[in-house]
Amino acid sequence: MPTEDIRVSSVFISLCLFLVSMFIITRKNDLQTKNMLLYVCTFLTATIKLGNGF
Repeated sequence: MPTEDIRVSSVFISLCLFLVSMFIITRKNDLQTKNMLLYVCTFLTATIKLGNGF
């Protein structure tokens, strides 16, 4: 499996998740939801960075 494909797809997935989370935050202005989404986004970003070897 080429690493560039994995990198591009992981960046695309993280971008989609970020946009969805921003949409949810703007639609539902709830502190608990914001904290949960922030935690999930941070975890996903760390996982993607580790997977790509950054």
